[in-house]
Amino acid sequence: MNRIEVLLPENAGETARFAAAELKHFLSGGIAAEKITVRMQLEPERGEEEFLLGGCRDYALSGGSETALLYGAYELLKQFGFRFYSPDPWDTVVPAGPVCPPEVRVHFLPAFEWRGFFAVEKRDTEDFLLWMARNYMNYWTGNVNHPELCRKLGMKLRGNPPSGMHRLFEDYLSPAEYAQEHPEYYALHDGERVFSFHPENPWNPCTSNPDAARLLAENIVNDLNPGGRLGSVSSLTFAPFDNGHWCECENCAAQGNRTARLLLLADRCSKEIRRKVKRPVRLIVPAYHETLPPPDSVLPEDFDYERIAIEFFPIERCYAHTIDDPGCPANAMLKRYYDAWSRLGKFQLLVCEYYNVSTFASAALVFDDTIPHDLEFYRRTGSCYISYMHVSTALWGELAVSNCAFASVAAGLEFSRSDLLEKRYGPAAAAMTHFYELLQRFSHLAKPLFHYVGTGKMRPDGSGTYQFSFEQALLCHRDDPPYFMPGHFEEESGSADIPSLKEAFVLLDEAAGWLERADSDGNKRVRQCLETDRMRFLFTVRRVRFTWTLLRLLRAEKSGAQAEARKLADELRLCGEALRRDTLSIAHIRAAGAPNLNLYVNALTPTRLQRQYGAKMRQYGLEIQPFKAEEGVTVIQG
Repeated sequence: MNRIEVLLPENAGETARFAAAELKHFLSGGIAAEKITVRMQLEPERGEEEFLLGGCRDYALSGGSETALLYGAYELLKQFGFRFYSPDPWDTVVPAGPVCPPEVRVHFLPAFEWRGFFAVEKRDTEDFLLWMARNYMNYWTGNVNHPELCRKLGMKLRGNPPSGMHRLFEDYLSPAEYAQEHPEYYALHDGERVFSFHPENPWNPCTSNPDAARLLAENIVNDLNPGGRLGSVSSLTFAPFDNGHWCECENCAAQGNRTARLLLLADRCSKEIRRKVKRPVRLIVPAYHETLPPPDSVLPEDFDYERIAIEFFPIERCYAHTIDDPGCPANAMLKRYYDAWSRLGKFQLLVCEYYNVSTFASAALVFDDTIPHDLEFYRRTGSCYISYMHVSTALWGELAVSNCAFASVAAGLEFSRSDLLEKRYGPAAAAMTHFYELLQRFSHLAKPLFHYVGTGKMRPDGSGTYQFSFEQALLCHRDDPPYFMPGHFEEESGSADIPSLKEAFVLLDEAAGWLERADSDGNKRVRQCLETDRMRFLFTVRRVRFTWTLLRLLRAEKSGAQAEARKLADELRLCGEALRRDTLSIAHIRAAGAPNLNLYVNALTPTRLQRQYGAKMRQYGLEIQPFKAEEGVTVIQG
């Protein structure tokens, strides 16, 4: 047993003491030295998360805060060869000892001030939070299971309306409570007030009514003050309904575009919060869908730029191309709006990406080819906060590659896939190198195949962008919509950047072969990694085959090929029921209290094709397990 001595700063708090405990836990064995000394020192003149680490055997670690000291401790562990690739216990790589103490000289200053994940409900685990800290991630939801651990790890917690990101008005201006006495608080449509906050047809309230704004602000203030549901958060998402409608009254129209209207309402609320909440609270306004463009009217001279930030959500984007690729119509459109916000220079700019957007549902996808470029672009152009939706908290499998790339680059560090593959897979690294090369090219199809991609055009009324989605096209097959999108998603002919659907099956088949050949050589940890990879990859393959089989079935019916249609219906049943039996692949994306829970009942529900599937089974007299109520089609939000 090695002797690990950690000299703490005077009056060290729980974070520094925890950093010492982590060093002693991991280094007490397998080190080729009788004694390791780490001398910790606080230097407040440094940045909050900045640290300097140097030495050999006798290490000096100085940081601007105890959180910086914690990050420095994890950096030292990585210098010794430890790796933390996912929250799953088998993804902690311990170096084969004995390891000679390395000579270290590291100066760390993170690339982004906040680095983490956007979430709304309690689904953190201790292992997940530890993975975040061990990879220098500091940004999570304020709705947590482990608040003490979050505090110990230096987490910055973001507040969202209790019912979810897009439920601000539902929580604080409910028609059930106020509409009878004050119908004027709500949207005007065709001369009548509309009180619908239902997710399938939501109407945002009247943004120009001063009394509605005052009441909204008062209710938010009550939740922000001590004892309220948001009593500990320092920021709050201020978002309208997702794909909601807007009031048509003259006063609202005079405010400007939808972005201007939302910002003016946020400004009223922010000023009220300043007056009545003792701690500073920032409101985060989304640049998303209909609020992608900056305001088209002049904001008041006393607008609260200090306490109102803009969060850019490029949900329409394509991951076959970098965000600033001028040849990609979807990304070029988004960059135009992003550049417009960046040029304003008045707002603090945040970015929330979509590396596991809702309907990806933790499919086996990798984006480490675009993540380094995109995050550097965001940093260079003024964003100091980076996050993404919707990280799963366990059983990552292939997702570890993108998540580790995201964490590394957000922290300002280089990411090496080859280093990850070598250390994570050991004897299977060569086979998995081929596997990930094939999976990466397949992943370029992810947005149009599993979710949607923008066409590069905003709707004339400013209500959002035109979009293409393969699965949405299947949902609407009665109208015979285009099932493929030239240049981004084609059936037969792909390009250097984007494979065709035909090639996608070749890629998946070849990748399956390499995954099958990957041999752990008796290493239990590597075997568990491969088992998780195979689970997540099988889910992905089944989903692609399910949607493709449904399309072929529709085509066979349309052409009158009844025998072929019957055969395809049998294939569809095999695929569909296998997806319905799979509840593990989607188990760690959302938790109780989150919107869209029925999107993740099983591996079929993310497709939203349950009704079409059930109808086809009835049409061909094929018996399937009865659908549960929670397997109903959901309304997608983010």
